[in-house]
Amino acid sequence: MKEVKRCTIIMLLLTCILSGCYDAEFPFTEDLTKVKKDGKFGLVTRSGKKVLPCEYDKIEPFADGLVMASKEIMLVNDLFGFRDTCPAWALFDENGKEILPCEYEKIEPLADDLVKASELSPWTVYTRKALFDESGNEIIPFKYGDIEPFLGDLLSVKEAAADFLWGLIDKDGNEVMPAIYNSISKASELGAFASKPNPHYRPRGGGANMAGDGGNRPSQFTRHFIDKSGKECPLAYSKSDDFGKLKVNGKWGLINENGTVVLPFEYDGIEYFGGDLAAVKVNGKWKITDMKGNEIVPHDYDDAVYFIEGLAAVKIDGKWGIVDENGLVVPHKYDSAYFNGYMSIVEMNGESRSFGYRDKEEFLENER
Repeated sequence: MKEVKRCTIIMLLLTCILSGCYDAEFPFTEDLTKVKKDGKFGLVTRSGKKVLPCEYDKIEPFADGLVMASKEIMLVNDLFGFRDTCPAWALFDENGKEILPCEYEKIEPLADDLVKASELSPWTVYTRKALFDESGNEIIPFKYGDIEPFLGDLLSVKEAAADFLWGLIDKDGNEVMPAIYNSISKASELGAFASKPNPHYRPRGGGANMAGDGGNRPSQFTRHFIDKSGKECPLAYSKSDDFGKLKVNGKWGLINENGTVVLPFEYDGIEYFGGDLAAVKVNGKWKITDMKGNEIVPHDYDDAVYFIEGLAAVKIDGKWGIVDENGLVVPHKYDSAYFNGYMSIVEMNGESRSFGYRDKEEFLENER
């Protein structure tokens, strides 16, 4: 009981001491208190020991027990003689030891105990970023417009230039993939989606941009997939953009928009036809499956092509039929069957017929 009273008295005394020295006190961490004096902030321990002097405009907790603080500093442009005051950030450990000096526009934690710092340069168009470890050692110099974690030991970096293109480097700064992508988005442990400018794209109004299958306009960007080693893997999309066909180690699989594997990488070819309908190629023959790889139609086909959303045209012994996710809906009787980008077309005995998504059911009913 005496010990409890003694501790209470000590805490009261410490509170009185702090209250007498500072205008205000704020809880900060378990071991530190933020204090305010004459409009500026500092840090002290619970026992009143000074950690940071009251000279900062802001003090905020950082990652891993570190502390970031900012104050106004004067900048001088030697070339034009400009002067300006800007808020600058510094980084400290829990004991007040300086890790990064007060000269950065922004400091933020990155993965794996890394610190990303933005260059303080109000007169430049493109702000550059650098990378430090939590001891303040520079890992990546002020070279890139942005730095983000990728997968494993790789980092995605953006050019500090007008194109703002992204590439990949390792944590030693070595280039793994040049800056040729307009975006790289982390998708899964398998890798990430990326897009880059399409050289065949022309702005609306030009003639060249109308070339392509079925008169479709080439998109402004082409989509790709980058694996965790930084290698660009073949990626293709069926008529539906819900799933992407990806080739890994010479075999095709199907992934969704989150990079999750839907059908494994074990096929010589793969197509997605919408709904629960897909086709996989094994030993030169096509099998019609659902999205779990189960065969819908227990048959091997010579060819299988997209016909319209939720339908596939399949070929055997020179004749084409039509299947959906429930099985064969039109027998193999057509000489050809294809999708022209707008309509599904079948040909039989020299005559051709076509249908679209709206009259699909009527056509199938008449053809059964």
